Amino acid sequence: MPYRLTLLLVFLALKTAAQLPVLDAAQNPAALRWQQVRTPHFQVIFPQKTDSVGLGVARQLEQLYGPVSAGLQVRPRRIPIVLQTRTSVSNGFVTPLPRYSEFFITPPQSADLLGNMSWLRLLSIHEYRHVVQMEKARQGTGRLLFTLFGYSGLALSQIGVPDWWAEGDAVLTETLLSQSGRGRLPGFNLLFRTQLASRPFSYFKAVAGSYRDAVPDWYVLGYHLNAFAVQAHGGAVWSRTLDRYYGFPFYPFSFSAGLKKTAGTGVESLYKQALAFYRKQFSVAGPHTPARALPTAPVRVYTDYEFPQALPGRQAVALKSGLGHIPTFVLLDEKTEKPLFQPGTLNGMAGLSATGRWLVWAELHPHLRWGQQNASVIKVLHIGDRHPVVLWQDGRYFAPALSPDARRLAAIETDGQGRSFVVVGDVNFPENQSRTQPGLPVISSEKYRFPNADGAFFQTLRFSPDGSRLLSVKQLPDGRKTLTVFSLPEKTQADLFKPLLWNLQQPAFAPEGVVFTAPVGAADQLVYFSEKDTVFAQVTRRPFGAYHASFSAENQELIFQDFSPKGHRIASMPFEPRTFTPLTPPAAPPLPAALAPGPDTATYALQPYRKSQLFNVYGLSVLPDPDANALTLALTSRNLLNTLAAWAGVTLLGNEGTARYQAQFSYGGWWPFIDAGVSTEGRNTSLYIDRSNPLDSLRSDRWRQNTLNVGLRLPLQLTRSRYWRAVQVGLSWQLIQTQGYALPRRYISEPGNHTLVALTGQLQASNLLRQAPRDVLPRWGQVLLLQGRQSVSEPLRASQWVAQGRLHLPGVGRHHAWFLRAGWQRQGLTDRYVFSSPLAFPRGHAYGSMPTWYVGTLQYALPVAYPDWTLGPLAYVQRIRLALWADAALGRRPGRADRRLQSYGADLNFDFNLLRLRTPLDAGLRAMYVPGMGWQFTPLVVNVGF
Repeated sequence: MPYRLTLLLVFLALKTAAQLPVLDAAQNPAALRWQQVRTPHFQVIFPQKTDSVGLGVARQLEQLYGPVSAGLQVRPRRIPIVLQTRTSVSNGFVTPLPRYSEFFITPPQSADLLGNMSWLRLLSIHEYRHVVQMEKARQGTGRLLFTLFGYSGLALSQIGVPDWWAEGDAVLTETLLSQSGRGRLPGFNLLFRTQLASRPFSYFKAVAGSYRDAVPDWYVLGYHLNAFAVQAHGGAVWSRTLDRYYGFPFYPFSFSAGLKKTAGTGVESLYKQALAFYRKQFSVAGPHTPARALPTAPVRVYTDYEFPQALPGRQAVALKSGLGHIPTFVLLDEKTEKPLFQPGTLNGMAGLSATGRWLVWAELHPHLRWGQQNASVIKVLHIGDRHPVVLWQDGRYFAPALSPDARRLAAIETDGQGRSFVVVGDVNFPENQSRTQPGLPVISSEKYRFPNADGAFFQTLRFSPDGSRLLSVKQLPDGRKTLTVFSLPEKTQADLFKPLLWNLQQPAFAPEGVVFTAPVGAADQLVYFSEKDTVFAQVTRRPFGAYHASFSAENQELIFQDFSPKGHRIASMPFEPRTFTPLTPPAAPPLPAALAPGPDTATYALQPYRKSQLFNVYGLSVLPDPDANALTLALTSRNLLNTLAAWAGVTLLGNEGTARYQAQFSYGGWWPFIDAGVSTEGRNTSLYIDRSNPLDSLRSDRWRQNTLNVGLRLPLQLTRSRYWRAVQVGLSWQLIQTQGYALPRRYISEPGNHTLVALTGQLQASNLLRQAPRDVLPRWGQVLLLQGRQSVSEPLRASQWVAQGRLHLPGVGRHHAWFLRAGWQRQGLTDRYVFSSPLAFPRGHAYGSMPTWYVGTLQYALPVAYPDWTLGPLAYVQRIRLALWADAALGRRPGRADRRLQSYGADLNFDFNLLRLRTPLDAGLRAMYVPGMGWQFTPLVVNVGF
């Protein structure tokens, strides 16, 4: 058994780490020019006109190089860092394929991510710690694999390192090397604390997740396991564990074995010890502030109601989402909830604001072509209508706020250097609007733009009840926060109190003061600041936390976001300042001595970065293909700006006993992609040359085939709502040339001793509703494929015209879905060559050449159970799914009988994980009935998670 598990682990590692480079649409506009700064340990690459950002990141990284590297006892080599400045997304990553990192410089609105750190400093610590982890792998077996296969081999050696360790170690590092960090934020570990108070999950479930319960992600799990191990076993525990692991990582549970040799405990035992420790740390003691929960629809699975906004008539608007629901704005009253609208992709904590009749929010809109450029736009919806209007577009707008009289709109705008500004404009509504047919709002030109001389970052905006003032969280570059009030008539701004190293978030105006969320002890609670008395007071003492206060002047109530084991709920409580508990803001933790600020006298020269640097070879990939009995060895390359992916290598073809030498590249620096490939391979063909029965003259021949493909394709991203919409058009040219083919006959799908030249045109279009985690298929959507292929060489006349479409429809149950597919294909009646077909042919039947094919599929898919079975350390089953299907095809040839094919079956699939890994697997069993051939039972492997 251990031998077979080792083979499986190695196969999964090959599938993960040795993939050929794929070029997606994540490029910047072609006209963008780039610069770079080279320091002793970093190469920072950034667009022109963002010099200050690039130089600042370079200096910061050099300052952090030693402290971030120290814990794992390695000194990484220079690494490229690419700064993405044209996106509204806040993110960062490190990859070994190729070895580089990207920082998305737009700061997030989420205080539970940012805390009291500047965004670029958090990225610098967290992402560079991943670089240090990667460098740690260059020892033992990892060093050998790196020598043989480059960074593909190094990634291969890391397959047994849990995701929770890598991300948790990075979060722990950002926490230890700062006065903030996510490890200090109650909102970061909110779900973890709640789980401890209810029932702990098994280690396998904590690692892999669940469709039945909300499970803390690998960042949260990893931070707490890392922190506990360091406290219990010393700061060098993980460095020594990795030293042992990389001695030979390719056997099951090798990481756990390394930890056991180092600390005397494996990962599962460490998890149990950590839960016992944190259960004492996070014990929930009473009494608690009473609060009244607003009624909702019955909740059967984890569901969140977030970002409440109080409305007249004891109503509130909130965003509903969860394991069983896609994000939906709902109206809550004293009885139940009413669905209002399903928005597109909300950009993190981008904000939600509502008045009596209008709802505004920020939504992410991708660029039509450039994946590294997108906008965060402001949308407005009349409550009761179904069609929102975009007010501000083609910018990076966050945290919109609508004044109570719906005459002014404010938002936080971020520019290409990460700077933020508060902007305000007038909103004009047509006079003939009504509740059933409202007129469209029109935004005027910008009326106010408040200066930001001290380089602060703003989070969240709220209007005062009279609409004359705006309230926002102001975060200074050193991480301290305060609340700032913007006066619109005077065009002035003023801080309410001196900046504090306290994670303030989500403020709202209240009588004679403001209410906001901030850490109080181990949880986030609502805090009141009296503008009259300039004192703080604790408003709530909820078991797990209270967020997003909204004041209802009509009822003198606070509406806020409470938390429970089943998710966030909307609650209310009377606003009675006399009952609030006086509060003193916490003292700031000391800054680690290793990062004490000092003079930075280093100077670095700006240099141009040429986009013509197209090739960046990073490794040799080994790719097994058991289905085709083939093995590929390929040298791989992808440049740092993601404009060229290329590979060249050899594929050993076991079925024919020959080899294919090939090279492919894809260039995406312009609007259309340019794809090209060339190959030469030995072929081994056997066929009967008889033209009538008996077929007894089997002959074989070895020959060579050379292929050249060149094509253009244009992927367009059209998503502007809850539907994922994309279109791709393409045109390609193919040449197949043969040498040495000597048989008197040939298969009609082979060129024989002729040369084939063919053109292919293709159009693909998709319109798919986003899925909730529990949905087995999209519950609504359409996919269309149109393709035409035509030979332009004699004597191999050939043509093929294909149309195929898919339709997704909701099923009877919430997560059930119908899947319908229909296709048509036409080929020339006298064609002397047959192209391969893109049609989905009936299962259980081999493809046959016919002038005309009609195909169809009817399928019904549903979840059967969410068992969360843990089968020892070997497997964990999350979900069981069933699909009932029927396939049919009709082939027609003039003058001959129609060819009719059918098959019927059921697929029972299991979503599961193996060997305590987070990598999802999808396999099962197919029972299929084929008329004339009877029942067939076959194993079904659909996906191995990559």
